[in-house]
Amino acid sequence: MANQTKMAHYEESVKHFSRAIDLDPTFVVPYLYRGDVYRSMGKFDEAIDDYSTAIKLTQQPAEAYYGRGMAHGAKGDIDKSIEDFTKAIQHEPDYAEAYFHRGNSYVIKDEFDLAIEDCDKAIQLNPDLVDAYLVRGNAYSSKGESDLAILDYSKAIRIKPYFTNAYVARGNAYNSKREFDLAIADYTKALELKPNYVDVYVIRGHIYVLKEDFEAAIEDCKRVIEFVPNAAGPYITRATVYSLRGDFEAAIEDCESAIKRNPNAADAYLIRGIAYSNKGDFDLTIADCSKAIELQPNYFNAYYERGNAYKSKSEFDKAIKEYTMAIELEPYRPEFYSDRGVAYARNEELDLAINDFSIVIRLNPNNVYAYINRGVAFGLKGEFDRAIADYTIVIEHNPRFAVPYCNRGNAYLNAGEFNAAIADCTTAIQLKPDFAKAYCDRGIAYGLKGETELAFENLNRSIELNPNIAEAYGNRGFAYSLKDNFDEAIKDYTKAIELESENTQTYLNRAFAYFIKGNSDESIKDYTRVIELKPEYAPAYCIRAFAWLHLKEWKEARTNLTVAKEKGVDIVTVFLNEYQSIMGFKKKTGIELPEDIVAMLTQQDEQITAPSMEEKFFDFQSRTEVFSFEDIAAMLPQQASQTSFIPINLLQSSSPTPLNLFVN
Repeated sequence: MANQTKMAHYEESVKHFSRAIDLDPTFVVPYLYRGDVYRSMGKFDEAIDDYSTAIKLTQQPAEAYYGRGMAHGAKGDIDKSIEDFTKAIQHEPDYAEAYFHRGNSYVIKDEFDLAIEDCDKAIQLNPDLVDAYLVRGNAYSSKGESDLAILDYSKAIRIKPYFTNAYVARGNAYNSKREFDLAIADYTKALELKPNYVDVYVIRGHIYVLKEDFEAAIEDCKRVIEFVPNAAGPYITRATVYSLRGDFEAAIEDCESAIKRNPNAADAYLIRGIAYSNKGDFDLTIADCSKAIELQPNYFNAYYERGNAYKSKSEFDKAIKEYTMAIELEPYRPEFYSDRGVAYARNEELDLAINDFSIVIRLNPNNVYAYINRGVAFGLKGEFDRAIADYTIVIEHNPRFAVPYCNRGNAYLNAGEFNAAIADCTTAIQLKPDFAKAYCDRGIAYGLKGETELAFENLNRSIELNPNIAEAYGNRGFAYSLKDNFDEAIKDYTKAIELESENTQTYLNRAFAYFIKGNSDESIKDYTRVIELKPEYAPAYCIRAFAWLHLKEWKEARTNLTVAKEKGVDIVTVFLNEYQSIMGFKKKTGIELPEDIVAMLTQQDEQITAPSMEEKFFDFQSRTEVFSFEDIAAMLPQQASQTSFIPINLLQSSSPTPLNLFVN
């Protein structure tokens, strides 16, 4: 559409051509000229009327058909435009402009071969017809033949070095080939020629994001905001960039600016929700994702991110429901299955987790983290051979990646192959010298081999590298217990519990350490916690009963002995293993037991068996964790940083709005 000054000139022109028509209504030329002016003014119906009159008045209507075809095209009536361009060509077979404009119409209808054929003819008739190269390039680009498109755009630029849209189109072609530097160079040239070309700032900004040049992307967003300050889009894009840069407060602020400008901008709520998630504000994330879904009910990314928030809150059933909804809407996104698999695994639904990880592998056979997570799930099921097979595939794919060596070492460890476990953990440490988990597992393997000092050395190193690994403290505590250093053992168990408050194994070990030290009160507290976490664990009732005996709490002791016996524990044998006899108990504690309890502890039931000592006091223990995508991406060697946590189309470069050839 013309600016105000041009519109005034057009209005004046219309007056003159109308006066000419009034003077001679049969004179064809003023109808053609007035039709052209109307078309430039955007008054397409008036233009069509004038061209139609001209067609009736002249024996040579090619130009009138051409003009009417242009007007129909500008109105979006492409079939009528093709029909008129065809008639123009029939009346004037060498009409080059009619060929390339019909070609442009074919591009709009996705009939690219016909478009190329028409442009070939136009170029044959006029080798310097620059727009014909542009249109043919667009056809090649739409067919995915980017190299041929680039050749045509380059030819257009050689003919017309200041052809802005040819630079933009060539930039788009380079962009589709992921040749981002060349694309940026072309977009930059286009902006030199047309500094207010807003769409080009947008697309260049997107490419800067893909190149992780966040500062340049932010500058382009600023320019867009200067041109269109009331638009929500540039604020959303800049918020995305701020999130990728880790500036979540700025991202939230920009999303709020976008929402003020467009309260229905679902993307703004989603990006703000992701920023909240990165700050650990998962309830706010859920609220924003819910608003995005309210505005856009099929917004699969919002379901996905809401699932991530529920997963972070350990609300796995809710997370699984969200991931499932995202998958129903978009069934070919590997990360949806991957994160649902993680949720299933952490919800102890291992077969479903394995199924999801297998789907990820089918969608992308080179997806290493799916093999790793499936290996973890197999390991949790006790299928160590299958776990080892998955980790081995990852190692073959990337032998410099430490994680699969560590995880395979863990599988060997749990399978009782301690030397193989030590070898794999050692390789993991060589590849990643600060790999605390590998030191932890190697320490456990040494401990299980009876090499306690090497166990201490590795567990100490694990804790030095990462003081937040509960498993390392728990196993070092057990190593201290083996040396009868129960004070240090209790300190380590306590630290492990601070880091992981629902691990029954650690409570059991600390409870037993307290019991050995004669601290029955603390021992009872820990056994009680074990029972809260695992009510069916019978040995805890038995040993808690003994602690109650030490405190002369006969009622509590009697109740716990009864429950332990009902759950299948041979309380007599366990008691005799600990104290040898009733007199042995009295000699050790100075306490004389009531007759009814003596009877309970001397009348053995042959139908039940005593638990082994290992059931009261655990050995060295190890486990593997299911990884999220971000966890593994962070551990990949020489891995480009990922942007998947902004999973919306804002990160996908798109082409600017194409030049409307019909209007010009």
